[in-house]
Amino acid sequence: MAWLGTYVTTEHDDHEDVVGQGFIDLVHDQQLAIGEARLALDVGLTEQLGLSVVAPVRFLSSSIKYLAASDGSEVELVTPGIHHRNETLVGLADPMVLGSFSHADGPIRLTLRGGVTLPLGRTEANPFTAEAETMPHQHVQMGTGTVNPVISVDLAYTRDAWRVGGYGFTQQVVYTNGHGYKAGDRYAGGLAVRRRLGKAWSLRVGGEVQRESAERWDGLTPTDDGNRGRFDAMVVTGGSWSASPSLAIDFALKIPVITEAVGGQLDMPAILEVGASWSFGAKPAAPKHGHADHDHEHGDEHDEHGDEHDKPGDKHGDEHGDEHDEHGDEHDEPGAGGPVSGQPTEVAKPVVSKPDGAKPDLAKPDVAQPDVAQPDVTKPDVAKPAPPPIKVDVADHGKPGEALDLAPVRDKITIYDFWATWCEPCKTLDPALVELARQYPTLVAVRKIDVVDWDSKAAERYLMPGKFDLPHLKIFDPAGKRVMERSSAPGKLQVLIDDVRKLVETEAKRRGLRARPRAAAPTKPRAIGPSKTTAPAQAQAPTRVHITVTAAGFEPKTAKVRRGVPVTLVFERKFERTCASDVHFVVSGKQIERKLPLDQRVEITTTFPDAGTITYACSMDMIKGSLVVE
Repeated sequence: MAWLGTYVTTEHDDHEDVVGQGFIDLVHDQQLAIGEARLALDVGLTEQLGLSVVAPVRFLSSSIKYLAASDGSEVELVTPGIHHRNETLVGLADPMVLGSFSHADGPIRLTLRGGVTLPLGRTEANPFTAEAETMPHQHVQMGTGTVNPVISVDLAYTRDAWRVGGYGFTQQVVYTNGHGYKAGDRYAGGLAVRRRLGKAWSLRVGGEVQRESAERWDGLTPTDDGNRGRFDAMVVTGGSWSASPSLAIDFALKIPVITEAVGGQLDMPAILEVGASWSFGAKPAAPKHGHADHDHEHGDEHDEHGDEHDKPGDKHGDEHGDEHDEHGDEHDEPGAGGPVSGQPTEVAKPVVSKPDGAKPDLAKPDVAQPDVAQPDVTKPDVAKPAPPPIKVDVADHGKPGEALDLAPVRDKITIYDFWATWCEPCKTLDPALVELARQYPTLVAVRKIDVVDWDSKAAERYLMPGKFDLPHLKIFDPAGKRVMERSSAPGKLQVLIDDVRKLVETEAKRRGLRARPRAAAPTKPRAIGPSKTTAPAQAQAPTRVHITVTAAGFEPKTAKVRRGVPVTLVFERKFERTCASDVHFVVSGKQIERKLPLDQRVEITTTFPDAGTITYACSMDMIKGSLVVE
């Protein structure tokens, strides 16, 4: 929802019949408070298609004084209230129904919208007839009385914390209503630059132009009054605050710098807008070969393209603008269907011996094995060849911080796991997801996205629009439709894990699959007959630890790694004036040194064989950090 409004004072000359003085020259001194509340509902139908409904309610409060032109004294008219009066009007304007289509190609997003306004706002009879000129009449039009087509286009480019966007909009009035009234056509366009400040705040600045053609009554344009067209160019500044993952507050100030009004239109000093948006309910499902990421930003882009195309009021309070509103409909970048880059990780399959006389399944492809637990029947005096290792479909999706398109794995439940090295709950969630992939190797694929920090492209694209936190999951079913998207609430991580397991087990039951036994601590086998061997597991991919050089030094100052496991340390210097333009440390008696150029990632892959604490530092040993090897 949003509220926008302005306050205007206006004066114009007239010659009217005054009590006790006859016809004299007058000044009409009028004050107008004009506002509009907009209630909007956005629904994502698929990953690219959406539906929006906007219901505007208009408010106008008018007060008038009649002053003698000669000395400024207040006078009383013989027939007051013909054109102006002290009054307050509140009413529904024309609601708008819009369909939307969004498509993203990397950092560029295109959104097309089309729809109609519905003639539910009140309209008045022609105020310019000879009869109306001598009797009290109304100039304020709450609506147009016609069904009007609406079209808009938005184009945005996002890079890191910056976003540049532009839009175009038009509302066309194609016929005359029952009172003989045809409202003017409306056009608008603008550009805006937005900068995110941390996780909760963003600021923007830009410009807008808006144009309205003249209204017509019974096919004629008023010649001495009414709305005969206008043009406005405005400077816009504003911002957004994310009060919670589901609530956003938006504000904007629009200041006209150029106004060209013809007829009895008002010059407005400024327009103030305050809005709030809530997101609720399940995320929409994707199409079968679908697109992976559709989030309503719910408020952060609430006024990206000119909510106030309606310039409320001519000098009689004429107000029949469009109700166009961005209303937070930020469709995120969709991903293409098909396989995901990155190789799945293999782990060793438990040794299972066949009953006596059975032949080993040496020719069976490991990716096609059914998820049915095999009986552990062992003949003590005959050694059986080990089956090939199970391929557990777990892989990194892009480089750390990278925002690749999401592409669910066909015929599998695809779990996108968004994590970071500093996220402690992520370290608990990770093995639970890997275990699910191990138990259901032909059903579950896990794709891990290291968001690194909140300023990364991955966070900007996938987490910030929905105000999500870490750990965060996006889950797609075997047909590529999104069936779950959630962040773990504080203290509720096990609830998230249980819900994910339930989702997987439901699909496994539908397919008639049985889970492989959960992994257990290995035990030493009884040495009977020839020793059994197992196929070696595929080498484990290095664990990545991201370390940033800031004004405060190395962050995080302490990180934990596992001994005997390859580790890639990713250093990235973001602060120029620091001693930490290089780093050095010692591993197993070997000195490791690297330069750290500004704004470049330097990766160091090594293995820490012994438990303990490794200290790394700049060349002067002034700025230090540590790795706790466990």
